[in-house]
Amino acid sequence: MNELDFIELNISGEKLLLSAGRALIWPSKELIIIADLHLGKTALFRQYGMAIPSSVQENDLENISKLLAQFPSKKLIVVGDMFHQDFNNDIQSFLNWRNSFDALEIILVEGNHDKLPASFYKKLDITLVQQYLDIAPFRFVHQTPKLLLEDMITISGHLHPGVRLKGKAKQGMRLPCFTLTESSMVLPAFSLFTGLHIGEAVKGCEYYAIAGNKIMKV
Repeated sequence: MNELDFIELNISGEKLLLSAGRALIWPSKELIIIADLHLGKTALFRQYGMAIPSSVQENDLENISKLLAQFPSKKLIVVGDMFHQDFNNDIQSFLNWRNSFDALEIILVEGNHDKLPASFYKKLDITLVQQYLDIAPFRFVHQTPKLLLEDMITISGHLHPGVRLKGKAKQGMRLPCFTLTESSMVLPAFSLFTGLHIGEAVKGCEYYAIAGNKIMKV
């Protein structure tokens, strides 16, 4: 298995790794952070007649397994939209995956799509946190608030950020990315079955684009 590329950063005195696996790694805490997994989304689209194979979600789950193999961790934090809708066949495949990682502590910071009943999360041994989770010096939340904290770095998802890169021959590509400012970080959507939000470049914001197993500052 080819290892995923990563970029090491020091933020507020903590070593963090931006992984090409669309995840943030906090080694000293043995912690992996992802956003916008959207389990069950492919099955929902199939219900509406779209030919989306179940292998799309299976690949997402396999990608989490690859991260855990490369970066052994005790905890997985999902900053929102872990599940896309009510229980369906795709979510059953997650149940099977969860049984293979039953020692992994999973914490879900509730997102706007996470509408399953509390009993479901309890059955899967997933700790559901509403609004936000603080592990100093970071605040984990689904959507970046308009007013940011002065003494903590906000880490969020929701936006599915991306960048557009242009080559010399005027060819272009759209890539998922991490965005980073002095007070916040937005994670790329973890699921491969998501769109990208590409906005205007913001002064003072750093962009780290993911292309396959590689990650680069752009």
